[in-house]
Amino acid sequence: EDTVSGDPYNVNAWTIYLEEIDQTQTQQNNAPSLRGLVQLRDMVGRRSVQLLPRSYKLWKLHWEFVLSRCHDLGGSSTVLSCFERAIVTLHKFPRVWMAYLEFAHNQQSRHQHEDENEGKNDDDQNDDIAIHPTQLRHLVNRALEAIPVTQHDKIWPVLLKYYQSNNASTAAKYIPKESKLSVLRRYVQYNPAATKEVADFLADDLGQWGEAALMYVDLLNHDDVRDGGGAGTSGGTSRPNDSVTSTTAAQRKDFSNIKSGTGALRYLPREMEGVLWSQLADAWIRRGEFQLARSVYEEAIESVSRVRDFTILMDAYLQFEEGLLEATMETEDLTARRPVLLNGVLLRQNPDDVGEWLKRARLYKENGQVHQAAAALEEGLKTVKARRTVGGNSNQMVLQLAKIYEEDCKEVAKSRNLFDRICNQWVYEFKNVDDLAECYVAWVELELRQETWDDALDIIRTSVIIPPFAPKWIRGLPKSLRLWDLLLDLEESLGTAQTTKDAYSRAIEQKVATPLHILNFATFLTEQKYFEESFSAYERGIELFQYPGVKLIWKSYLDSFLKRYGETKLERTRDLFQRCLDACPPEESTEFFLTNGKYEEEHGLTKRALGVYHQMCKTVPGEDKYTAYQLFIAKTAKYLGQTATRDIYQNAIQDLEDGAAAKLCLDFASMETSLQEFDRARAVLTYGAQMADPRRNEEYWKAWNEFEISHGNEETFREMLRIKRSVEASYST
Repeated sequence: EDTVSGDPYNVNAWTIYLEEIDQTQTQQNNAPSLRGLVQLRDMVGRRSVQLLPRSYKLWKLHWEFVLSRCHDLGGSSTVLSCFERAIVTLHKFPRVWMAYLEFAHNQQSRHQHEDENEGKNDDDQNDDIAIHPTQLRHLVNRALEAIPVTQHDKIWPVLLKYYQSNNASTAAKYIPKESKLSVLRRYVQYNPAATKEVADFLADDLGQWGEAALMYVDLLNHDDVRDGGGAGTSGGTSRPNDSVTSTTAAQRKDFSNIKSGTGALRYLPREMEGVLWSQLADAWIRRGEFQLARSVYEEAIESVSRVRDFTILMDAYLQFEEGLLEATMETEDLTARRPVLLNGVLLRQNPDDVGEWLKRARLYKENGQVHQAAAALEEGLKTVKARRTVGGNSNQMVLQLAKIYEEDCKEVAKSRNLFDRICNQWVYEFKNVDDLAECYVAWVELELRQETWDDALDIIRTSVIIPPFAPKWIRGLPKSLRLWDLLLDLEESLGTAQTTKDAYSRAIEQKVATPLHILNFATFLTEQKYFEESFSAYERGIELFQYPGVKLIWKSYLDSFLKRYGETKLERTRDLFQRCLDACPPEESTEFFLTNGKYEEEHGLTKRALGVYHQMCKTVPGEDKYTAYQLFIAKTAKYLGQTATRDIYQNAIQDLEDGAAAKLCLDFASMETSLQEFDRARAVLTYGAQMADPRRNEEYWKAWNEFEISHGNEETFREMLRIKRSVEASYST
C-alpha cells in the first residue's frame, strides 16, 4: 500500500499488490475473512484501473477476478459494468471484446437454462440479470464498429461459435433466428469466401431457403464459380436448385417474401422476379401439383410490373398449358385473355392512365363480359387520381360506365345511381368543374332518352345551384356555359314562359350569359308577344357586353324595334340610333349609319337623312370614307340636285387621301362637264393633277386628255401637258 501510494502510476507496483492479495486469498480458509479479502481485492482493482485506465494488464487482472468472484460481488450486473468501463478506454483491444462477448452469450445461455429448471431458488435467480437478444445484437454491432477491420478475424470466431450453430450445450440454442440472420449477413460481407458455408447453415439448420437461395445466386455469379474454378463448384451449382425449385409447401412462404420485398429477402433484384416466379411454378409442376402451379402463374401475372417479366411468365404459362392439355380450350382462353392481362401490367405501372382503363373496359366488352367491363371502370374510378391523369380525362370513365349500364347491362337504375354518386354526393374529385358539368349533361340526356322530362329539368336546374356545404372544388360549377346552354334550351322546350324568363334572368345576373343567350332570350320573348320585355332584354345585354360582342345585340335590337313600331315611335327610334352610334367604334359603325339613313329617308326628313350620311363620312375609318362620300353625294344629288354636291366634293377632296381624292376629282369634273361648266371641270382636273402620279395613275391623265380633246383647244392642251411634266418631275424627286 505504501508503494502504490508513493508511486500510484507504477503498473508493476499495482500488479505486485494485486498478486499479493490473490495469494492471501488462496491461503485463507475462514469464510468471513475470505469475503473481506474479496471486497479488498475488488476495491484495489478498481483503484488501479481508475488511476491507469489505459493499462490493459491491470484491466485484464481486474475483469478476470470479477469473473471468478461474480456471485460474491453482486452477480452478472457487476461483470457487465466492469466490461463497460473497460471498453471506454480499451475499445480498440480485441481481447476485451472477446471476453465481453463470451460472458454475455454464456450469461444468456445460463439464464435460459435456469428458466427451464424449476428447482433454482429465488436468491440465485436474483443474483443475475437476463440479457435481451436485442442487447446481444447491439453488443456485436458495437464490437465490430469499434475494432479495425484488420482485427475482425479475432472477433468472428467467437461470434460464429454462437451464431452459426444450433448446439444445445451453448448459447446458440437460445439466440433468436432473426439475430443469427442479421449477424451472418454481416459476416458474409466481411468474408465472401464463407458464403457457401453460411448458405448451407441457413438452408439446413435454420430453414431459411429464400435467404440461402440469394447467397447461392451470388456465389454462382462469382467469376471463379461461373468459370468452373474454385472449390465447391459442384455443390454451389446444385444447392440453388434445391433452394428454389425443390422446396416444400412451407418454403413457398419464403418465396412470397421475395415477391413482396419483406423480411430477409427484400434485397432481391427486380430483374429476377419473373424468373423466380417461373421456377416456383416449375417446382409444383415437378411434384404433379398442376393446380398449384397454375395458381402461381396467375398470381405472378397479376403481381409483376415489368413487361419483360410478364412476357417470360406468359410464355412459360402457355407452354405449361399446351404441354398439359395439348391446346385445349383453356389454352385458347388464356390466349384470348392476353390483351387483358397485358393491360393489367400497364395499369400497375401507371394506375392513373385513363386510356388504359377505357381500353380494359373495351376489351371486356369485346369478349362479351359487360359486367367485368363495368367492374373495371368502377375500380378505375376508385384508383385514378384526377390531378395525375394521363391519356384522357377521368369523366370519360364515368360516361363510358353509364353507357355500359344503360345500353349493355340494361340497368338504367345503376346508371342513375352512378350519376347521383358523382354529381350529388361528389364521391370523385375531378380535375376541373368542366368534367363534372359533362357528367351532369350526360345524366340529363339519359333522362331525356327515358322520356322522364320532369326529372331531366330538375337535374339541370339543380346543377347550377351549389349548396353551402358543397366542397370548394365545385364552387365554379354555376359558371359552366355547358350547363347554362342546356338549362336554357330545356326551359324553352319543357318549362313555362315564367321559368324560362327566370332562368335567363339568373344567367344575366350571374354574368354567365353570352350575346347568343341575349338574342335567344329576346327572340323567345318576342315569340311569346312580350315585346317590351324583349327590348328590356336587349338593353340588359347592351349593358353587359362591349364591342364587338354587343354589335349583334344592337343589330337585332334595331331590327326588332323597327319591325315592331316602324314610323310610329319616331323620336324613340332616333334616340335609339343615336345611342347605338355614340357607343359604336368607327370601324363597326358603317352598317348602323346606313340603317339610320335609310330609316330617315323612309319615315323621317330628307335633311336628317343627309345629316346622317354626312356624319357617316366624318366617322367611318379612312378606307371607307371614299365609299361613304360617294353615297352622300349620290343621296344629295337625288334630293337637292347636282349643284348642291359641289361643297361636298370640295370637302371630300380635302378629307380623302391622294389616291381616293384623285378619283373623286374625276367624278367632280364629270359632274361639272354634264352641267356644261367646262372651266370649272378644267379647274378641278388641274387641282387634282397634283395628287395623280402619271406613272401610276394613267387613268386620270387619260380622262383629262379626252376632256381636252372634246372640250379644249391647243392652248389648254399644252397647259395640260406642261402640268403633267411638272407633276411627273415632282414625283421623281
